[in-house]
Amino acid sequence: MKNCKLIGEADEVTDEKLGTMAIEKFNAQNENTPPVQPSAPELYEVDGEEFVVLHNVRGLLTVYLVVDGELNTVDEFPPALIKIFDNEA
Repeated sequence: MKNCKLIGEADEVTDEKLGTMAIEKFNAQNENTPPVQPSAPELYEVDGEEFVVLHNVRGLLTVYLVVDGELNTVDEFPPALIKIFDNEA
């Protein structure tokens, strides 16, 4: 598995409140779908890149790449993160 580690809860470990930003972005992108409640957003580092992860008991909801304090939607979830959350299911 690639180098992947949990840094912590996204709002607690970042000055930018990336967790709050992630929830707001996720809700805006999914405003016409039934509501989904993610757990607290978490910040992960995978091979030197930081990702904010939104998940719930059913698995990954979305992953955002952090670049210069901004959240970028990714086309594909990093395999290392998929492996972590598949193992939890």
